Amino acid sequence: MKNTVKIILLFSILLRFQSIKTQINIHTEDLPRFYQAFDSVFAIRDSTHQVNIFKSLYEDKASIGLKKFMELRGGNSVKWRNWVLKDSAKIAEKRLSILSVLRQEKKIYNRIEAFKKIYPSFRDGDIYFCIGVNNSGGTVFDNIVYIGTEVVAS
Repeated sequence: MKNTVKIILLFSILLRFQSIKTQINIHTEDLPRFYQAFDSVFAIRDSTHQVNIFKSLYEDKASIGLKKFMELRGGNSVKWRNWVLKDSAKIAEKRLSILSVLRQEKKIYNRIEAFKKIYPSFRDGDIYFCIGVNNSGGTVFDNIVYIGTEVVAS
C-alpha cells in the first residue's frame, strides 16, 4: 500500500512538471554559439573576417528567439564584434555564469511552477536566453520572454 501511494505521488509530480514543460520551453542554444564566435574572433586580425565569424557562427545559426531579440534590441554581427573587442575581459569573466544557465533548466522550471502558484493568471510562453550587445537585460513580446543574459550576469 505504501509503495502504491509513493508511485501515485511520484507520477502526479512528474505529470505536473511535464505539463509546465510542455507549456513553457526554455531555449539556451544560442549561449554556446556566442562563445564559439567569441573564441574564434581572437584568432583573426582582419575586422571584416571577424564580423563574418559572428555572422556565420552566431547570427546565421540564431534561434527564432535570438532573431526576434536582435530585431527588438538592435543586435547584429558588427555590434557583437565591436562589443567583444572592447569588453573581452568582462565577457570572458561572465562566461561561467552565462553558461551555467545550460545546467539550470530544472531549477528554472521549478521557479516558474512556484511563480504560477502565486500568480494563477500567469501566461505560458517560451523563454529565450540570448546574448545581445550589452544593451538590454531582456524584454517581453507577446508571450515570449527574451533575456539578455550578458546583462543579467552582471
